[in-house]
Formats: sequence, structure tokens, C-alpha cells
Amino acid sequence: IVWATRKFRCYLDRNEFDLYTDHKALTWVFSEGNRTRNAKLAHWAMELSQLRFKVYHKP
Repeated sequence: IVWATRKFRCYLDRNEFDLYTDHKALTWVFSEGNRTRNAKLAHWAMELSQLRFKVYHKP
């Protein structure tokens, strides 16, 4: 997800988009009130928080 948002940032910057994932744990990472102690996850979450998107779990 981080790689794709970096690659297509010019298209995603000004638009709200939907993010569908089959990885249930990722929905927790992007939820409000998430307090992770993992530095890498925190860095990615901070980077992605600059974009406007909604995360959906698709089993």
C-alpha cells in the first residue's frame, strides 16, 4: 500500500479514494486511535495520513 501510494501520489493527492484490502490487520493500522509501538508501522501510518482515503476489508 505504501509503495503504491508513493508511485501514484500525483493522482491520489487531491482526491479521496477507497482502499480495499484482504488483510484484516491493515484496517486496524489505519483506524482512529491506533497507538502502535512499531516504529515502521507508525511511520507508514503517518505518511499515509496525508492522503484522504477510506479502508475497507474485503475477505
